[in-house]
Amino acid sequence: MRTKLIIILAIIAAAFSSCLKDDVIMYGEQSFCDVKDGKLYTDSGNIYNVTTNSTGAVWDTLSRVFIYCNVLNETKDAANENEYDIDLKDFARVLPKVPVNKSTADDAVIGTDPVLFVQGWVTGVDKVNLNMRFAISYKKDSNTAHLLNVAYDDVKSNSDTLVFEMRHNGSGEVLGADGIPDDQIAMGDGYLTIKLDDYLPTDKESVVIRINSVWYKQFAGYYSKETEPVSTTATLLLPQTKTRVIQGGNF
Repeated sequence: MRTKLIIILAIIAAAFSSCLKDDVIMYGEQSFCDVKDGKLYTDSGNIYNVTTNSTGAVWDTLSRVFIYCNVLNETKDAANENEYDIDLKDFARVLPKVPVNKSTADDAVIGTDPVLFVQGWVTGVDKVNLNMRFAISYKKDSNTAHLLNVAYDDVKSNSDTLVFEMRHNGSGEVLGADGIPDDQIAMGDGYLTIKLDDYLPTDKESVVIRINSVWYKQFAGYYSKETEPVSTTATLLLPQTKTRVIQGGNF
């Protein structure tokens, strides 16, 4: 009996010791962040210091990122009470974009190639951002740059509904382009952000956000060279206080 008691106590002590060593206060945190002076400023108002970079990749040369991390502890002797140390597990580059007015935009510049709005997140309180995950086609092993843009439909938009359109200029290297076999084309995704502050009405309790894009038709799980319009609509309550997720097309 004494031997069993000793074993049980040893197990309890080991478990307690393991808990003491685990200084993580939040697992699997995901945030859109601005990068400034080696720190991450989240849209929710926190400041993150990357004390452990499990990715091994350089992030602090980017201006904006979407991160996945474990929050370790409050930063010691920090000037801000909402400042934390984190273990950075993964991150993706986010392209900051300023919408162009559709009525005056040059289609030859912003492009008319297919791009799909996959998912969106409205984040921030004082500064409201619309973060978008997008999908495009591109030529494998090519260094040709693709231009992504967002057009604000200044004709169809009003104080009740904001209409945006995702635009893509693939410089002639997309699915269906002349001279490029289908087996040299791949599909990929990325993230971009636009600021919504200048577009949100100040005298409304809500506003409808509509995001239009054009994407490839699918048949039996395969992408066709034919395209079709895709539209996603969501209602945003005002004032914006918490993250609003917008589900887009299937990719």
